[in-house]
Amino acid sequence: MNQKVKRGVFGKEIYHYFCLESTNKVAYLLAKKGAEEGTVVVADEQTQGEGRGDHYWYSPQGGLWFSLILRPRMISSETSRLSILGATGIAMSIDRLFSSLRVMIRWPNDVVIKDKKVAGVLVKVRVERSDVTFAIMGIGVNLNVREFPSPLSFIATSLIKETGDSISKKRFLESTLEELENLYFSSQVNGHMLLEKA
Repeated sequence: MNQKVKRGVFGKEIYHYFCLESTNKVAYLLAKKGAEEGTVVVADEQTQGEGRGDHYWYSPQGGLWFSLILRPRMISSETSRLSILGATGIAMSIDRLFSSLRVMIRWPNDVVIKDKKVAGVLVKVRVERSDVTFAIMGIGVNLNVREFPSPLSFIATSLIKETGDSISKKRFLESTLEELENLYFSSQVNGHMLLEKA
């Protein structure tokens, strides 16, 4: 299902699926076919959610799982900054919507509450001659996930567990895309990403 959302650049076009193996895989294929920067792929559930390295990301219904297509003016050695930018945008969105929560970023790509992971970022890039032709920013947020299988129950949490309230996926996605868009474009000066490590 393809739906339009009124936004600036991020989320102008959103591809929504009930279930995917991985939103990153679909977004990567779309980017190769020329999809515009800011295109989003979101799924209600992932069966093969990707984490860093070979780690699996538990992605049941109730969470927010999406990938954002970027076309940054940067070289391959700078791509780690995109993970930081992604984590920062998520943290800012949580802080905006739930100011009572103490949200922290665990270097380089995890967002945590009370030392438990509530969200994560995975960036994949396509490079030609050391220049990035596009990047896929995969984001997973545990919104309304009430239970986690062992051993995740000891290291993961969700916004519904922390607040006691069900979270609107649409509202959280819109808030996060707004934060990411502001961070992303304000960090590009003279064609280069200037976001420093935090």
